[in-house]
Amino acid sequence: MQMYKITPTWPGEAESEIVWCHDPALFPHVREAFVHTSGRSRAITLNESDGRVLIGYATLKPEFSGLGMRRYRRRFFYIMPYDFDGQDRLRPPMEAVDPLTIAAGQQAHETERCYTPPTPKQREAIRAILAAQQAKLNAKREAATARQQKHRQPDKERATTNAKRRAKYAKKVAKFDV
Repeated sequence: MQMYKITPTWPGEAESEIVWCHDPALFPHVREAFVHTSGRSRAITLNESDGRVLIGYATLKPEFSGLGMRRYRRRFFYIMPYDFDGQDRLRPPMEAVDPLTIAAGQQAHETERCYTPPTPKQREAIRAILAAQQAKLNAKREAATARQQKHRQPDKERATTNAKRRAKYAKKVAKFDV
């Protein structure tokens, strides 16, 4: 008889700790989501093109078997650039939780703190985090553009190369013409 490890019903039961990338006390609320990863403890990478900023993520216990084939369901916490954009919203986003209620293995909750706008000091810190994220994203885009430009042939050189290829092909075809 083969024994299987039982996976917990709530993914958070397998968490060992929460790793914070930014101070959670700065934010009235953060968004909570789950992601499937191939590792238990390494940092979660987000597709930053939509503006998400990673605030924290959960690492899992070593004895947790996962979902099979080295797949693990992990929690992560993030903000969007428009969450604190100056207009004070009446309600936080649906997936928002109070970052001070987040603990490994426990569900986070929405509290009254989620409904309060950030203080000017918090707002300034959030703006700095978002500006740093935007600068990082712009640097990645510029590097990608530079790589594309480096590998792109100038038009004159490309025309010469194409002409040489056509001439070479015409010689090959001429051999078989009878």
